[in-house]
Amino acid sequence: MTPDRRHFLHTLSAGVLTITATQPRAQNLPESLRLMCGFPPGGSADAISRWMGERLAGVVARSVVVDNRTGAGGRLAIETLKSATPDGSTLLLTPSSTLAMYPHVYQKLNYDPQADLAPVSQVCDFVHGLAVGAAVPASVRTLPQFIAWCKAHPDQASIANTGDGTMPHFLTILLGRAMGTKIEAVPYKGAAPAINDVIAGQIAAIIAPEGTYTSYLADGKLRLLATSGERRSRFFPNVGTFAEQGAKSLIVGEWFALFAPARTPAALITRAAATITAAVRTEDLQTKLAKFGMSPVGSTPAALGDRLKADLAFWGPVVKSTGFTPLST
Repeated sequence: MTPDRRHFLHTLSAGVLTITATQPRAQNLPESLRLMCGFPPGGSADAISRWMGERLAGVVARSVVVDNRTGAGGRLAIETLKSATPDGSTLLLTPSSTLAMYPHVYQKLNYDPQADLAPVSQVCDFVHGLAVGAAVPASVRTLPQFIAWCKAHPDQASIANTGDGTMPHFLTILLGRAMGTKIEAVPYKGAAPAINDVIAGQIAAIIAPEGTYTSYLADGKLRLLATSGERRSRFFPNVGTFAEQGAKSLIVGEWFALFAPARTPAALITRAAATITAAVRTEDLQTKLAKFGMSPVGSTPAALGDRLKADLAFWGPVVKSTGFTPLST
């Protein structure tokens, strides 16, 4: 193994990777930008953080350090951003659930998503999908067929999710309500163990981001029955949405976006937003995002702020209507 490769693997395992610009225009820029990510290396959040870092290096700073500040389901990274100096030297990439859902899921948060963070730019959108495995007969290919099977086998009517209080957890509750049947929401510590149990037939189904399933669908280990978007997924156009298959209330999506600490100068935020918007329009980045089942967006800071405000307002009454008891930690 070469020394350069050993260095790369060491920094990746440590959760910190520096991306340095080589363009001449970088000469008069600040030395470094820290890009926070609240999730570990190897996942979609980490990959998107590094792609954004590559685009921001040489535009907002000479180099970008991707800092995987993991813990508390992404909350630790947000708390770190909140306390950072608002001088443009620190940004955060996060999924929308940590900002739009967590205020309704946890009894107490150490941050206010609107007061403590400054929107920069949305990066991409994605939706969730319902997939089944070996426990469900091969003849079940649509959502109505799965619901009929659940009603006929109430002791097996369960759907795995990535944890209590997550979007897939609430989608399971909403699905059962919309289709007039009880479906148990079973929490797991991550998608990987949940998928393994679905494939093995230990649990009937799973709801997770649709990009999670790509390789498992290709080899026939899972079957995708429905997706949560307003329209059919461009990645799985032959799969109907929840809404068109009878669960009309299940039109929800999630997104990744960049944020800065509150009171960061507007000029710095605007520059970063323009860079991200231009980057997600490139064929290279669109191809990379597609591998995770994500669609590029890009936005102004104001548009991202409006999106966050709307999602906060949406999830409040939805979470309350399920009877969910807010988590203490």
